[in-house]
Amino acid sequence: MIAAMSPTQADPADVVVAGPPESPSRIVGYDLARAGQMAFTWHFAHILLGLGFVIATGWDRAASAPLGLLAGVAYFALAVVTSAVLKSFARHGPLEWLLRKVAG
Repeated sequence: MIAAMSPTQADPADVVVAGPPESPSRIVGYDLARAGQMAFTWHFAHILLGLGFVIATGWDRAASAPLGLLAGVAYFALAVVTSAVLKSFARHGPLEWLLRKVAG
C-alpha cells in the first residue's frame, strides 16, 4: 500500500499526533514518534553504548535494580531528546539512512 502512494500524498514517515497545536501532549507525542522513527539506531546504540558502559563500570556485577532502572530511564530520555534534535536536521537516523542507502 505504501509503495502505491504518489508523491503528492502524505509521506508515511510524517508524524500525526492528535491534540491542539503546541500543547504539551502534542510536543511529547512528536518527540516520542521521532525516537520511534530511529528505532534501529537506538537499538544498536543501547547494545554498543549501554552494554559497553555497564561492563566498563562494573555495573553488571555491583549495581542494584533501582540504579539499573535509573540508567534505563536516563538512556530513554537521552534518546528522545537526541532524536528530536537529529530529526530537525535530517530526515532519518544515521543507521536508518545507511540501511536505505545499502538497500537501494
